[in-house]
Amino acid sequence: MVKQKKLRKLKKLKDYSLDENTRAKKKKARKGWIISLLITLILIFALSDLILARLVFPRQTDDLTPGIKCESELLNKTDVFMVIPFYNKLSLTRNMSWCKQILSMNKILGMHGVYHTYKEFNETRNESYIKKGMEEFKKCFGFYPKIFEAPQLVLNDENK
Repeated sequence: MVKQKKLRKLKKLKDYSLDENTRAKKKKARKGWIISLLITLILIFALSDLILARLVFPRQTDDLTPGIKCESELLNKTDVFMVIPFYNKLSLTRNMSWCKQILSMNKILGMHGVYHTYKEFNETRNESYIKKGMEEFKKCFGFYPKIFEAPQLVLNDENK
């Protein structure tokens, strides 16, 4: 015990015998190590939170439309389908058998943009623009969407 105290005192003496510049470098290195550790812990926490959320909350498939093929295995695992009313300017209703097939899967359906262009709702859109997509959705599924998600999750303040 006494030996350990003496060793600690010697170590402190060694640190004080170092010049100011070297002590500053050591202190900076310690700070860097602590910051790295904190960042690592935050990342681990965030990733574990995402993984847990994926396990607990409903799974969602975005970009569902007749023009984009989607594996039936993925559709069966999914709880929520986010549907694009007009893809490549083509309407959902051009393929009513697809609409019936999706409806028969008894999933939660939402609207994912109107045309699903890049950052579609980053520019201001009026009510009639959104209603056009809602009407097409209704023609396909028989009801209006209760869920809406903007493509790339981008909405400007006026569209909120």
